[in-house]
Amino acid sequence: MKDSVPTSKGGSKIKKMNFFANIFFILITISTYGVAFYQNFKNKEIYDALYMSFSDVKVIEYGSENYSTLDFVETMENGSLSEYTENLDTKTVGVQRLSYQISQDDISKEYSIDVLIEDTKKPVIKFKKNVITIYVGGSYDYKSNISSVTDQVDGALPYKSKKPEVNEKGYYTITSNLNNKKVGTYKVTVNAVDKNENVTTASYDIKVIAKPVVKKKTTKTTTTTSNKVTGSYTGPSSIDTSSAVNTAKSLLGYRYVYGGASPSTGFDCSGLIYYIYKLQGKTLARTTSGMQYNGKAVSESNMMPGDIIVWSTGRSYPTPTHVALYIGGGQMIHATNPRQGVIKSSVNGWKEGVGSNPNKIVTIRRV
Repeated sequence: MKDSVPTSKGGSKIKKMNFFANIFFILITISTYGVAFYQNFKNKEIYDALYMSFSDVKVIEYGSENYSTLDFVETMENGSLSEYTENLDTKTVGVQRLSYQISQDDISKEYSIDVLIEDTKKPVIKFKKNVITIYVGGSYDYKSNISSVTDQVDGALPYKSKKPEVNEKGYYTITSNLNNKKVGTYKVTVNAVDKNENVTTASYDIKVIAKPVVKKKTTKTTTTTSNKVTGSYTGPSSIDTSSAVNTAKSLLGYRYVYGGASPSTGFDCSGLIYYIYKLQGKTLARTTSGMQYNGKAVSESNMMPGDIIVWSTGRSYPTPTHVALYIGGGQMIHATNPRQGVIKSSVNGWKEGVGSNPNKIVTIRRV
């Protein structure tokens, strides 16, 4: 019996089917990779076309308000901003990284920039006066002459009696070489450090002067005729009257203290005049009643800046009860009461007094 052999016609048909199947697979594969390649090519084209540029200014002052991170974007091409860092912490010094994302057709490109927050503003120190005067042996509170010590962003800085030992920031200290037992000029130095280590140093002077010597009166040699408003003296004063007037103006606003005769304590009426004349090298009587005999009497019509006006207030005339320094232009400076302190007043206005009890001039003295 003979073995059966496949016909050549059936085998050829199977080979053809396998061939076309392989060709179809190859075409599908090529098509798939071709589409993917084309899509990748297009995506790269879109990605490369997405573009952002940024401002050259990337330094922001510490504490800046209402600052938008979009202000750093200078140009943007072929896309729209889809995400970005919205908040910039301007109250923290240092470098901060900002991120931006630009998108088109689901293709995104990211950019980032570094921004520096920098504090260039130093603390500000303000004094009430540049020079403070005290007597030998007197004391002075250094802080009382400080108007303010502030950081321009964070506000007032606290006082520390000494420099903190730890790495503390945001404070001010005071040092001085004051020797209140010796006549001289001494310096008070204020050193302010803000939280970002900016430092400001400023100083004012304390002038220590000798205590005035009050001479005891032995006898009164002044005649009663010299104690009149109608005094006839027309000669010059023995002091620098412009200096006396300027000193009086510099003391406006100081407080009234009974018995006071210095800026460190305050003034009563006679204490103010006594202090002003003492700085001009003249020692007057310490009381209002005593000052009516100092110098020479002048008439009101001949009154000049630097003259002393001795008053009788209310119903006390002719007893002297108040004293003032004439500064010219119909004005005088005097220490009035605890409510008003050292003020400037009109001479004529002061005469009016209260109600039916006008104030009167007892005498005008030129020293």
